Amino acid sequence: MSPLKNIAEFSKTTLIGGLLIVLPLYLSILLLAKTIKGLLALIAPVTSQLPPTMELRQVVGILLVLLVCFVAGLLVRTGPGSARQERHRTQPPRAYPRLCAHPRVGGPGGWPPGGRDVRGGAGGD
Repeated sequence: MSPLKNIAEFSKTTLIGGLLIVLPLYLSILLLAKTIKGLLALIAPVTSQLPPTMELRQVVGILLVLLVCFVAGLLVRTGPGSARQERHRTQPPRAYPRLCAHPRVGGPGGWPPGGRDVRGGAGGD
């Protein structure tokens, strides 16, 4: 290869490599900024109810939203939430009775689809 082709190839691969580093980083920062903006808009009604003299009202609002998310996750993982999850694994959803009776989905045996345990791996029809 000629020295000019070497320089062109080096420049091209370096530029593409730099783009593959900088572009995802830029998009991640942009997405994070949009997420934070949306979160601040979400907590605006909460922070407006906090006393104006309170320091770091937005941080307190974010912590309250995180607390609500934690409690919701706790409800799903324990007690009634876990019982509901197990029921959804073993019984057909009531919202789709015709779909569950369809021969390609529920088959003659009904639920689970195809008359077999869908969590158990591959199986033939």
